[in-house]
Amino acid sequence: MVTKDRTSVIQALFKASDRAFDAGDNKLGSLKLWEAAECALSIAAESRGWPCQTVDDHFDILERLAAENGANDDVDLLGSTYQAAGYFRNNADYDFMEDYVIRGGRPLVRQFVDGLLDIAGQSAS
Repeated sequence: MVTKDRTSVIQALFKASDRAFDAGDNKLGSLKLWEAAECALSIAAESRGWPCQTVDDHFDILERLAAENGANDDVDLLGSTYQAAGYFRNNADYDFMEDYVIRGGRPLVRQFVDGLLDIAGQSAS
């Protein structure tokens, strides 16, 4: 799939997530938010020939991007915002997050995706 198409997929996943959360379906909203994060990771990985099938691969991607870009605030932020995305992945299965945590975490996942795509040289806009 062409990268522009992939970033369109990310935007569609964000919209689907928003609709699900607005309807009170926290599990589906969490799943779609995680899928947007995972899609952004795959864009960064595939353009470099890196694997992106497991959580370990995700951490490798983040470490490799950090090595490519040197230590800076954007790279450092990826690790912590990835953790927020991971909570939504788990919430899609277990539905444990409180509404206030979801409200606070959603922008962090968007920040992760945007930051990842910026570092990877892509744009979700």
